[in-house]
Amino acid sequence: MAFDESVHRFVNELLEVRPVSLCSWDGNVTEALPLGTFQLRLLRLWSAMSTLSGGVGRVESPDSHINGFWLVFSGTSSGTFNFTDRLTRYQIRVSAQEPVDNHTGIPIASGAMPMVGGFAQIAAAGMGPIPARYSAVSGELRVQLEAIPTSGDGLVAFRPCDVILKDGRRVDRVYVMPEEPYIMIWGVWPEDDKGKKAIRIDDVATVEDSCHRLPVRLANKLYTAGESGMGYAIFTVVFDDGSRLAVQTGNAIDFIDYPAGKGPRNVVDVLPHVGRDAPDLHRGPEYHWCLYSG
Repeated sequence: MAFDESVHRFVNELLEVRPVSLCSWDGNVTEALPLGTFQLRLLRLWSAMSTLSGGVGRVESPDSHINGFWLVFSGTSSGTFNFTDRLTRYQIRVSAQEPVDNHTGIPIASGAMPMVGGFAQIAAAGMGPIPARYSAVSGELRVQLEAIPTSGDGLVAFRPCDVILKDGRRVDRVYVMPEEPYIMIWGVWPEDDKGKKAIRIDDVATVEDSCHRLPVRLANKLYTAGESGMGYAIFTVVFDDGSRLAVQTGNAIDFIDYPAGKGPRNVVDVLPHVGRDAPDLHRGPEYHWCLYSG
């Protein structure tokens, strides 16, 4: 992500910050902060790898309890943007103390950890909202999607699906979800992330509950337990015949490769963080993301 040169004229000017989603630093949804627009005085821009990538400013909204706090923002999408006719969403961090640059020149909060983080649109006053990135879901497809049980930790709801595309192909292991919670958690769109696979919601004919997912209550047990390490989870699946399967996945943990003859109905328990030293530790299977607006 980069800015064009027009953003320089906004230094020392007020911008509008329109939060999309905000969370406290420990991951709890923050209800105290306003989800409505507040104002930010842009004090400086900063670069990463010689590319103008973000900014630092102070909140100037007298009616807000974050008035006077500092905000650091950085882009989350590939492309070139500004504050007028090429708008995008930014990752934001709000803190009481002025940020200081680390050794790479990227500003970080000094002293205490940031009080809140999330995603927001930042634009000149009077600019309209940025358009949805993906198509909406309607009609029978929405009915099918809403019938699929969700898993998650309270911050985001996952719907692990198997889908049939309009050209007749079947794609198993697909997370179908709205774009806003996705970008809140991952910060980069799946098409812009070489580590992720994606399909378009416009190409989907039908969705169904995945036969490759963990049972919801046990998936939720793993989400509640949290990461086993930075960016990954390790757990052991216990089956009704007493056998076990040790698995390592990323932060999305619903899909596993079931042994032959077994499926979700055979799972009796999951053991979070157990199996790190298992000689047959299995990697989680590949899956796709399929995002929609609304």
